[in-house]
Amino acid sequence: MRTWKKVLAFVLALTMVIGIAVPSSFAIGTEKVTTTGTFTTEEVTKTKPDKTTVNIYKVKADSFDGSKVPAEHNLGQLTKDQLAGLGSKVDFLAGVKFTYYTVTKEQFDVLMADPGSYKTAAQVDAKYPGLTKVTTKATDTNGLVSVELAEGYYWFVEDSYTPPKDSTSSISSSIALPFGLSLPYTNPKDITIGNDTYPAGTSYLKTIYIYPKNVVGDEPVVEKDV
Repeated sequence: MRTWKKVLAFVLALTMVIGIAVPSSFAIGTEKVTTTGTFTTEEVTKTKPDKTTVNIYKVKADSFDGSKVPAEHNLGQLTKDQLAGLGSKVDFLAGVKFTYYTVTKEQFDVLMADPGSYKTAAQVDAKYPGLTKVTTKATDTNGLVSVELAEGYYWFVEDSYTPPKDSTSSISSSIALPFGLSLPYTNPKDITIGNDTYPAGTSYLKTIYIYPKNVVGDEPVVEKDV
């Protein structure tokens, strides 16, 4: 069974930062703020699941609080209040697509060792031509897009952003992109659901929640990834 150490630095928007901070499970070398999400009984299992549901919530803000992002996250669902406390005018972002690659353990280790060099599809394609890749649907009005993935290693990059009609907003920076997943995960921390407690590392997560973030403004894009 995989241990909590398998929960990799780039799993969450709250867990990794490229350029704005050192990549981490939220930030290596800094004191981590803990942000605890919740699970339902249907999202935790003692046996290895055939597939893991990955819920990706795209979060936007005018700016994020550097004292709170990055933060340590348990892969559970966060509330709107928890997200609102991360920065200024925090909301969900519709219209974002992701491309994810199925990779080997060896390829995964290479990508994770230097994520800044593989943050676009073009960069990944140049490094590993011919990889199986899928582009997701666009995030909905709740900022959500979901995929179901079998056991294995995956690399996610942001594919595109289509702003709402008549919107002049643009993405000026991205946080927690790209990110890698090594599935399935066991619970990195103790989980309490009602009267039941699942000690860390003893159960599998059938569903995980990831929160990559964008700073969005009304000015022209200077650089997509900061």
